[in-house]
Amino acid sequence: MSLKYNSSNKVLDIIADLVDFDKSKVTFTEDQNASLRLDDGTVIEGTNTICQYLVQQSGKFNEWMGLSDNDKAEVQQWISYAQSTIKEAKDKAPIVQNLDKVLSSKVFMVSNYLTLADIIIYINLYSYICKLSTEDRFKIPNVTRYFDLIQNLVHEIKPKIVFDLVAINLNAPPVQKKADKKDKKDKKDKKDGKDKKDAKQENKKDAKQENKKEAKQEKKEKKEKKEKKKKPAPEPAAETGPDPSKLDIRVGHIIEARKHEQADSLYVESVDVGEEEPRTVVSGLVKFMSLDQLINRDVVLLCNLKPVAMRGIKSHAMVLCATSTDGSKVEFVTPPAGTKPGDKVVIGNYNGTPEKQLNPKKKIFESIQPGFKTTEEKECVWYAPDNTVHKFNVNGAVCKVDSIVGGGIR
Repeated sequence: MSLKYNSSNKVLDIIADLVDFDKSKVTFTEDQNASLRLDDGTVIEGTNTICQYLVQQSGKFNEWMGLSDNDKAEVQQWISYAQSTIKEAKDKAPIVQNLDKVLSSKVFMVSNYLTLADIIIYINLYSYICKLSTEDRFKIPNVTRYFDLIQNLVHEIKPKIVFDLVAINLNAPPVQKKADKKDKKDKKDKKDGKDKKDAKQENKKDAKQENKKEAKQEKKEKKEKKEKKKKPAPEPAAETGPDPSKLDIRVGHIIEARKHEQADSLYVESVDVGEEEPRTVVSGLVKFMSLDQLINRDVVLLCNLKPVAMRGIKSHAMVLCATSTDGSKVEFVTPPAGTKPGDKVVIGNYNGTPEKQLNPKKKIFESIQPGFKTTEEKECVWYAPDNTVHKFNVNGAVCKVDSIVGGGIR
């Protein structure tokens, strides 16, 4: 079931406005996953992926995706960081403070020009910056300066968008209240002299005695409370970054394939992934590959996505492919020689237990996928948010593509 466009998705709202795209074409599933169906029947899912598609198709803002392969990879990492870390954080203060350190030597997040990463970070920071007082904004000067720059650049492109300009005075002096109080205190101290000093010492003595009593009472109450408890309350789980081990990625073998009866752009494949029965998988590969290139082909699949019906046929996995930077070429991610259906594909050293089925609301795949890339050696890797590189491998042997360099993997 599809729902109408959800205006609460501010990222899609603003990106669609900037590139003059009709937002009503984007629909949402019942679990609020964004979905865009193209005229050829291809379905694009996920806010990040749709936004990148809209920018690429607009033709006016190609530099937003990065001008070099390194810049493109960095843009993807920051988009993932904005959507999975900044957006989802309940307490944004520590994240913004770290961001302030990063921005101490940067004007933009990537290189020296505006990218989609800057715009999405700006959107996810908006409500937080709005709530800060002028004094609090001076505590994060680099973030404040960066936010003001990006909001003005965005409003130059499209003056009337979802967000209003936030009034920020970068030249305002720091609050002088403390200095004023100090001057008054010095004058008063000179006038009162010894009397004030004696009174202060007496107050300290009284306060010290009172604090001892309170500390003793508090210690007693804590001891009694501890004895009454049968079990200590479990500590809340610490927040962690994207974890590729939650993805169930396996080697598969395409047994047979045919064209979808109701969609010219889709293939329907029967794929052996090491289970009792083959899985039915639907892929939008008709314009890029012939049936002969699919049948009897070893591939790599993501097997724990929630099954999705595509033109009446439910797809139970996703074949991972690399797409060239200009979108003209698509190639399979190929498992190493000697592997067999069902073999586990590990990303770097992330070899934990996969989720049985990914919860669409947690956006696990969406937070990881933007870092999936192909290298100059045509190896398939994941660029983590901390810029470390992790290879797709089966027992240490690396998965590759035939020819695409610097392409995204999905």
